[in-house]
Amino acid sequence: MRVDIKKIIFAESNGGGENYCSKIYRAKALYRSSKRQLDEELALIVKSIAITPATKFLEELAVYLREKIFYFDVLGRLEVLIGDGAKFGPRCFYTTREPIQTIVFDDLTQYGYKLASRQNGLDEEHCMVILQKLGKFHATSMVLMEKVGTKYLI
Repeated sequence: MRVDIKKIIFAESNGGGENYCSKIYRAKALYRSSKRQLDEELALIVKSIAITPATKFLEELAVYLREKIFYFDVLGRLEVLIGDGAKFGPRCFYTTREPIQTIVFDDLTQYGYKLASRQNGLDEEHCMVILQKLGKFHATSMVLMEKVGTKYLI
């Protein structure tokens, strides 16, 4: 399938200081696919980490490589293994190391998700939802490890 990108609009995310070493941008992409022949819009999250003396340790820890492998390979395998349509994270559309390490994700706010305040925490109901999802994630990851061994350990 061919996709023609018509326009991309970037805005810096307003979560200053919440993302540690990353710079987070929100983007809207207007595109047309050869399959549907309609102009469509997609909301994206663009996460970039410039390698500077202050962030050099991230490269030494292979943080970008681990994240890339997780989102492009492991996450999809986990979602297939669980088999109930559960999603464990956003879809990753693109990664690059140059000119700066960047990962482009589906923006989950377009599906009604909200980022909770780190300072305010979560109420009991949301904690229970997260713990149930985390339990599924952990159990599924153990099944994957039994199937593929230590292939994804970096």
